[in-house]
Amino acid sequence: MSKLSQLIDFDALGIPTPAFTAVSYDDFRLDRYHDDVARLQFPVIVRADFQPGNSSLSSHPKLHQTATDQEKLFDAIDQVFTAYPVREEQHVIIQSMTSPDFKGVVIAGKNNVWRLNVSSLSD
Repeated sequence: MSKLSQLIDFDALGIPTPAFTAVSYDDFRLDRYHDDVARLQFPVIVRADFQPGNSSLSSHPKLHQTATDQEKLFDAIDQVFTAYPVREEQHVIIQSMTSPDFKGVVIAGKNNVWRLNVSSLSD
């Protein structure tokens, strides 16, 4: 299950999820992503949605980049796509960052079983 699919599922289940959008490589190349991004608040994180089969790519530092404003967004998207072994028919996720009250990990299991480990940042 891709990260984008997980975000869509979270949103459908009513799990609080910061605003996000996906940008395809074609839309990025043709400069057709600005309308979708306009509804997001900066700073944003640009994350890879590519599911690398090669484990050495899974920790690649360019698979997520931060853009503090609209002017830095193009470079952040470009850096993430540059890390993909194949860019065509791929997406990146652009998501507003938050000031969280909690930290945690969500683990997606088989058959739509989710495990959520959460703790307060004030702990």
